[in-house]
Amino acid sequence: MKAFNEENTDKNNSDNAYNIKNFLEILPVATLLNKRNPELYQSGRCIRCNYTIETWTHIWICSQADTSIIQIINTAFESLKAKLDEKDFRIYYNYHARLLHILNEKSKVVFNGRIFHEAIKGI
Repeated sequence: MKAFNEENTDKNNSDNAYNIKNFLEILPVATLLNKRNPELYQSGRCIRCNYTIETWTHIWICSQADTSIIQIINTAFESLKAKLDEKDFRIYYNYHARLLHILNEKSKVVFNGRIFHEAIKGI
């Protein structure tokens, strides 16, 4: 998780609140909204796929999401590679495939999650 910024602005407060809620897995997912207000949120199912119970881990891997976590990771790798290429820095090992393998391993910290969930949380 990022360090808190000392400036007290609405943007910083909003960012800090998001980071804390993300870390604690209390972002407003369907299961949490259903617990808080069952009359309004009658199901804990994902509104995108309408199949799986929506949890903090599901929002990052839902098959109906506009952008998958793997796409985000690949974009980050491409950006990193472009920056390294600008500096004429070469890595002769297939780090992309190895890091994808590591990020997809089962997490020991996030229940029913993967290492990339830990990265999202900033652990």
